[in-house]
Amino acid sequence: PQEVEVSMEFEKAQNQLVIDLATELRQVSDY
Repeated sequence: PQEVEVSMEFEKAQNQLVIDLATELRQVSDY
């Protein structure tokens, strides 16, 4: 069903946000 697909896309987007945040934090702590 479509709802399942939407929630999966949402989860993927959330994971990507978390990864981007972690990457930025790591870069900041490198300075």
